[in-house]
Amino acid sequence: MLSAAIFNTTFYVERQHADRFLSWLRLTYIPEALASGMITDAMLMRLSEPPDPSAEAYALHLRAENASAANDWINTIGHSLIGLLAEDIGQERLLHFTTPMEQIEI
Repeated sequence: MLSAAIFNTTFYVERQHADRFLSWLRLTYIPEALASGMITDAMLMRLSEPPDPSAEAYALHLRAENASAANDWINTIGHSLIGLLAEDIGQERLLHFTTPMEQIEI
């Protein structure tokens, strides 16, 4: 039986801030997640058809060994880092939501 917990955070960011946002994900958020010891793997995707043509949309999947580790990350370091980003580029330019998931057998 699989016990990995995955949480997907979908981000919508104004197109003119997309490069800065991606740099932040790659240089700060993902490395902090992996260095925390709570997250074991990360996968970043771009939504090919964002709902708003003035925005870019990305999905970041972070995997943890279990739901407790995933929740600890989300409720501590993850929220703190996203808050810093929102302050930096502007809360009105960034929308995000997180969906916890559990990997199950096929």
